[in-house]
Formats: sequence, C-alpha cells, structure tokens
Amino acid sequence: MAKPIVTLFLLWAISLGVIALLQVLGAGVGFRIGPLGEDFNWVYFLQHHQEYPAQQAFWEYDARNPLAPWWYLAVKPLILDTAYGIYAVRKVADLGCGLSVYAVVSTLGGVGCRRLAVAAGGLAMLWTCSQMVGQINWTMLMAVSLSLFAVAAYVRFLNGARTEAGWYAASLVLYLVSIGTYSLQASAALSIGALGVRRDGWRKGGKDAAPFFALLTVFFLIWSTAGQVPANNGSLAVGNVVRSLGFLVWDPVYSHVVTEMWQLQRLDLWLVAGMALMTGVMFWRICGNVAEQGDGRGSLAVELGIVALGLCAATVALEATNSVWVPGTRSPMVQQGLAPLMVTALVLSLGGRWRRSAMLAAWSLAAFLSLCHNGRQVRWTVDLERIAAGLKAAVPVIRSQTVFVLTSAPLSLSAYNSDIFVKNLYRSDDVNLKVFSPATGRSHGGLLFDADPKGLFAESTLGQRRFVLRGVQTWIPYRNVILMRYDETGVRRVDRLRREETKGYQVVFNRQRPVYAGDRKPGPPLLLEKWEITGGTRPEPGVFKLPGQPVGLAQHAVTLQADGEYVVEFEARAEGDTRAFYADFYGGQGYDSAEQDHVIGELGPGELGREFRWVRFVIPAGAAPPSQAWLRLVNPSPGTVWVRSVRISRLDTMEVGLLRP
Repeated sequence: MAKPIVTLFLLWAISLGVIALLQVLGAGVGFRIGPLGEDFNWVYFLQHHQEYPAQQAFWEYDARNPLAPWWYLAVKPLILDTAYGIYAVRKVADLGCGLSVYAVVSTLGGVGCRRLAVAAGGLAMLWTCSQMVGQINWTMLMAVSLSLFAVAAYVRFLNGARTEAGWYAASLVLYLVSIGTYSLQASAALSIGALGVRRDGWRKGGKDAAPFFALLTVFFLIWSTAGQVPANNGSLAVGNVVRSLGFLVWDPVYSHVVTEMWQLQRLDLWLVAGMALMTGVMFWRICGNVAEQGDGRGSLAVELGIVALGLCAATVALEATNSVWVPGTRSPMVQQGLAPLMVTALVLSLGGRWRRSAMLAAWSLAAFLSLCHNGRQVRWTVDLERIAAGLKAAVPVIRSQTVFVLTSAPLSLSAYNSDIFVKNLYRSDDVNLKVFSPATGRSHGGLLFDADPKGLFAESTLGQRRFVLRGVQTWIPYRNVILMRYDETGVRRVDRLRREETKGYQVVFNRQRPVYAGDRKPGPPLLLEKWEITGGTRPEPGVFKLPGQPVGLAQHAVTLQADGEYVVEFEARAEGDTRAFYADFYGGQGYDSAEQDHVIGELGPGELGREFRWVRFVIPAGAAPPSQAWLRLVNPSPGTVWVRSVRISRLDTMEVGLLRP
C-alpha cells in the first residue's frame, strides 16, 4: 500500500518540477501566480478577519458552503503573508485530487488495479486546465476529494463483508464535511447508494444509503434555518444535460488557452508541448503496465461510471435547469476529480495493448493544457502587478475617497472584481477602481461621464465597512476621480479623457468637453485687488460683485503658453438667472475663440445657489496666444454673481494633492 502512495507523491513532484524547469527557461510558465478573479473576494475576507470574522462575512454575503471559510482560515498565512501562496495551496489541492482518485479506483478494482489506480491519480493531478483562471475552486476540489474518499471508505466497508463499521462511519463523516464545504457534493449519496445496490442488492444498498440521505436532510434543515437555500424554478432541458456532461470532460477553454499562447508566445508553446510529452513519458515509465484486469466484482468501468455520474448529478441538474448557472459554469468545480474517472473507465474499455498508449496520450494532453493554463495565469499576474505598480505610483496612500478609472484594461481585471482588487491593494475601503468593459461583453454596470457639476455615475462601494461585492450606482465628483491608462508601456496617470477613447466600451460620454479629473494642487491665487472690474463692485475685501445686463466684467492679466490647457477654479455664489455667466481668455482682436468660452451656469438658473461653492473647469490657451492675455469672468445675465478665491494653473504642471474647498 505504501509504494503506490509514494509513487503518487513522486508523480506530483515531477509535475511541479516541470513547472519549475519551464520557469527557469523563461517559457512564460511558473509558480509566480497571485490571486486572480474571485480570489480577490477571499483575500478581502482574510484581510479584515480581525475586525469582522471571515466566516461570518462570507455567510452574510453568500449564505452557503459554511465550511469553506475554515479551509481559507487554515491557510491564511500562505495567502496573505507570501507573494504567491495561493498557487501553492492549489497545488496541494491537486495532490488531494490525485490521492482521492487513486483511492476510488484501487478500492473498486482491487489489488490487481493498483497500477491503473496510480495512473488515474496522476492524471487527476495534471487535469488543472479550467475556465476558472484563479484558484477559487480549490475548496470545491477539496470537497470533491472528500466525496471520493467517502466513496472509497464505503467500498472498503463493502469489501470487508460489512464487518469493519469504522469505514462506514468514516464515510459518513467525510460526506458531511464534503457537503458542508460545497453543497453540490450532496449527490455523492447517489454514488454510495448505487454501489451498495450493485454489490448487495436493493435492500442492503438502500439501508446503507439511508443514513447519508438523512444526514443530507439534516444539513438542509440547518441551512434553511441559518440562511436561505436558493430556489431553482427552472425547467429541465435535455440538451443542457448533454452539454453539462460534455463540459465535465472537455471545456472550450482548452482550445482558447492554446490559441492564446500561440498568438502571444509561439516559441514557448513548442517548448511547453515538448515538456508535456516528456511528462507523459515519465509518468508512462513510472506507472508501468496499466493493462492488468482488476479482480473486483463486476466491471470496474461500470462502477467508475456510477461514481462519476453520481457525484456530478447535482451539478448537472443545476446547470440543466438554471438560467444563471448554465452548462459549463459549475463543472470546473468538480471536473478535476471526475473527468479522470471517466477517462479511466474509457481506457478500461480498450484492448490491453492500447491501454498504456491511451494513458500516455491522456497524461501528455492533460499536462500540455495544464501548462498552457498556467501560462495564462502567469501573464494575468504580471498584468495585475503592472496595474498595482501604476496605481501606487500615482497615489501611494489613500487619504480620502478615491475612484480610479482605468481605460483599455487587460482581461485580468474586469468591472466585476476591480473594486475588490484595489481595496485589497491599498487595504482601504475608501477606494474603487472602475475599468472599461467591452460593449459586447457581459454588463456589470456601465460608466456615465456627465457634466462637471454632476461627475461620474458608476457603481460605488466607497465608505463601506463590510464586504460588498456590488455597490449601488451613485454620482462621484470628478475631484475624487483619477484617470489611468493601460497600454504596452505600463499603467500611468493621464490628464484627460476624450469622447473617442470611450467608443466600443460600456461607457456613456454625456458631455462636449473632455473629462479633466482628480484633485490637484492649485496654483497661487490671483489677488482680487488686482482685477479690473467693469460694471461691478467690491462689496467687501476679497470679494467682487458682477451684476448683469448690460454686462458685469472682471479681468486679470495672465501669461499663457502655446497649446497649454489651464485649470481655472474659484468660489462663487449667485442670485437670479445666471445662465449666461461665462469665463474665457481674451487677448484682443483675433484671439477670442468660442472654444475658450466656458459657460458656468450652463445647467440652468440658480445653479450656483446662495452659498459660495467651488467652480472648476479647463480653458485651452490655443496654438498662438498673445504675449499679453486676460482671464475674464463675464456676466451678461439678469442675475448677479459674487466671486472670491480665483486660482489658475497649467494642467500639465499641477501636482497630485488635495483641494479642500
């Protein structure tokens, strides 16, 4: 018994060694894989565990799989205190899958199938390619492994002529932990019941299965008391059943990761293919002859099929009847444990001389897809590191509510998980990150850039002190927005966002001028005593009054640079209709373009109100400003405007800072 286990650990070590060798060779494959996708959620839970226990936060959000947080808490130091510990956790889950598959095949097939069982376990360790780009499914895979161990323990009970009750009790405990970790493992009771019926008839098989179903009933009663069991009111579609079963063995993502690597790393792909073939050959030499016929009762292939179909029954039923969890969405949670069983059953149907060749092909293909998938995870990790470095360079520490807007974001970051990513990065709840989503993709809340007084309309979780995956859409002032751009050179801060940059994305640009966002350190104030006033007065120090009609005018001399853009900001209040109140640059005849006119009251009468508030906008200097120009505030409206604290700064020289009106 010890030798097969040692062999499985050796195969696992070989799979890790291949990754390490490719990393040394610079083939785009390696262990440098951080949290991705929904992994961000668990990182957030663990970061805040001391102030709000992770298990309670998860239950409050998800209300299912109550034991899942405890698996994460067990490995918390690896996930939070090491750069790429979450991938190490996943590789241990791979080993668990291999050992559990071995346990099932060896107990069902008997001593004569030990080599085949080791081969099946090795295949499970390699079957890691999945549409789940992160490691979020590692706890589900541990649940699958526990279910397989539960089946193996029950078969040991049957193999011992029902005299070793300890194996039966162990099977019950393993089943309970499995469904507590991932509730869709509930159908493992079907596998156990079906094997009991096949081996000893309906009466004994039904009697054996009854405690498992009783345990499942108690679990659902507790769940319905503590939380809410999701209802599924969909109807069964036979076509979806077939599709769901197909996804357990072959996922379209397999071809996607290969195509992606071919397009991005063509030379590396050949190296990966060679190493995958070498892995298959090493497994082939170590496992030896897998063509023996087992001495278990009945056909081993049939019993492996019973185990696989029973364990996947709940997953298939969900995908075949649910409009959200459609075929292929839940299968990655169980595929690594069940697909190797199905392949092994298929291999058993072949003639003896073909079995070793079939296993060699299966190992090599699984290794190839696994390494391509690893390459995608490495690339996405590098992308996120670049984004994190760019954000940190722009804003090292969050001291006030901040919303980053990232244009042209890579696939590694989506509108669904970007907020949690940036919260984890800064360990702050006062920051969000919005990314542009392709117009043809799944919508998770678009972005609306409106006029300056309104700002950005987007989902926001700012100020939340507990985990919130999806926020509510609110108006975010542009002074809280920082624009970032992602391209092949990295991630950097930009001064503006133009309409043409939003085309092809789930973005509405409801404004004529570009967006100039972010709080910046303003230039020195223009002393109001030096303003030339026509048709106005200075009712008190530091304030001038501009009544309208005919015209109230205030102007101050400024020196402008060609093609410069200038931020003008001041405090103002108004009475009456001030819709025509505007600001511009003026330099005499030939320098007074409409592009330089910025209407302050463009949203309607009384917009400024009776209390002083800050007004902020950008005016372009033009290609050829005169040597002497004036900043003018002009009020041709019927109402009256009061102004104080005027500042002007060139946009590209302003430093990041805080402006507290």
